[in-house]
Amino acid sequence: MLLPFYDQHTPPDHPYLWVSLAYSALVQLYARSDQLDTTYTRFRRFGNVSPMCVSGCDALETVHHVFVSCPVYHAFRQHATQTLITETSRILDSAEVPLLICRSFLQVIRRLFEDGPS
Repeated sequence: MLLPFYDQHTPPDHPYLWVSLAYSALVQLYARSDQLDTTYTRFRRFGNVSPMCVSGCDALETVHHVFVSCPVYHAFRQHATQTLITETSRILDSAEVPLLICRSFLQVIRRLFEDGPS
């Protein structure tokens, strides 16, 4: 009797496939696994590009730089933060979540794109 060399079971669905905002989940997956395409990542892997920020900053274009400190994306980060606060507040209000818990959630959101202690 010969056994197959590979698993016959169907692979499980990955969480990012059934998330309503699948694109956002996919970006998180790439960022956490160091696969987000930044110039620094390409420089480390292939050495064929400059690792500096393509927006003209005098900084390495890392995931942290793009999502937290790049001045070119500052307005985008502010807009994303405000949108998250508005939508989260709406959801928490409609669910009648206690005020203390609402404040905790909103405090976390306000600091989402910032450095520093939590």
